[in-house]
Amino acid sequence: MMTTLKVKDYVKSVQHSLDQVIQKAEGLSDDVLRWNSNEEEWSVMQILCHLIEAVPLLA
Repeated sequence: MMTTLKVKDYVKSVQHSLDQVIQKAEGLSDDVLRWNSNEEEWSVMQILCHLIEAVPLLA
């Protein structure tokens, strides 16, 4: 039971952090969200997409 609570707390913390990142990103222009320095680096948009895809896997 205690481990389950820890996992739920962890998931809640990750979701809260993701919400904060998304909130900060909402003020960025489309150009900034999609910009990357080279093909080996991810854009802000790509990072956000990966984070959003990963959260349901944690629940």
